[in-house]
Amino acid sequence: MFLGVSEHMVDRVLRFLGGIGRLEGSADALSLTERGLRSVRDDRRYTEKQERLRLYFDGVRCGPLGTAHGYESAGIAVSTSA
Repeated sequence: MFLGVSEHMVDRVLRFLGGIGRLEGSADALSLTERGLRSVRDDRRYTEKQERLRLYFDGVRCGPLGTAHGYESAGIAVSTSA
């Protein structure tokens, strides 16, 4: 037990923090990564965000499809001027 928390729970939390890039090291010595230090210092949770965006192009004009194809409703500005 560590502060009333089971060894199994401590192990799970340490593995989780290592998996998201907050801890590094081995079972003998752990340390916070730069991201972990920044999270503690700023009292914030920083996460990596990956976005995928599918753009459609007109094969005749060789340009992006305009707002009639839903880009505007998704908050995406598409300029059709060359």
